[in-house]
Amino acid sequence: KDQKFMVFNTHFDHMGTVARTESAKLILRKIKEINPANLPVILTGDFNLTPDELPIQLIVKQMSDSRQVSKAKPTGTDGTFNGFKPDVIPTERIDYIFVNQIVDVAEYHVLNDLKADGRVISDHFPVLSRLILKNH
Repeated sequence: KDQKFMVFNTHFDHMGTVARTESAKLILRKIKEINPANLPVILTGDFNLTPDELPIQLIVKQMSDSRQVSKAKPTGTDGTFNGFKPDVIPTERIDYIFVNQIVDVAEYHVLNDLKADGRVISDHFPVLSRLILKNH
């Protein structure tokens, strides 16, 4: 069956505290504005923020962190930022997949085993979730 949903992707500033807080407010406001039909929403990106920081807390007041609500136990490292250092286990989680209440999260993975010639493929590990859109 065809089902509509919305996906938003972002990359927050890596230095500006005020910019990141305003970015969180703006993206939440825009999602609400663009989605008057209350379709399932997926918000992904490099937020350059750890879960305890204010902008992420603003987002989780309105959306769910896929790592936290995954029905299966999350796999991979907690951290997603590796800084191009293949031998360091990352501890900073700054990449996220958020969902609204119309999306279930079956699985959550940080794909931290992707290395080519002993090098990581990016300074961030990919984040993968298997999502299930609820009947709307």
